Amino acid sequence: MIRLALPLIALAAGGCMQNSPPKTEVPGVQCNANGLKRLIGQQRSPEAETLAKQLSNAKTVRWLEPGSVMTMDFRPDRLNLNVDEQGRITSARCG
Repeated sequence: MIRLALPLIALAAGGCMQNSPPKTEVPGVQCNANGLKRLIGQQRSPEAETLAKQLSNAKTVRWLEPGSVMTMDFRPDRLNLNVDEQGRITSARCG
């Protein structure tokens, strides 16, 4: 009886693993940080974020403060904005 139950449990668990959440990536949407030099030195703000998204075609923005921990996943639709201790933008890159 136990020998029959184990394969059934394995099949049930395997079936659950196939139902992964949908990807958050939007097909065809890619970030382009080439035109963002004018943001360097600007203060972090909702307006700066909106402008950065418009200029870069990014879907999302990730603000990175000095010493902050970040994931290493690459997302072509995300813009990373680094800020200094005063909250001024120091660099911008996609991913």
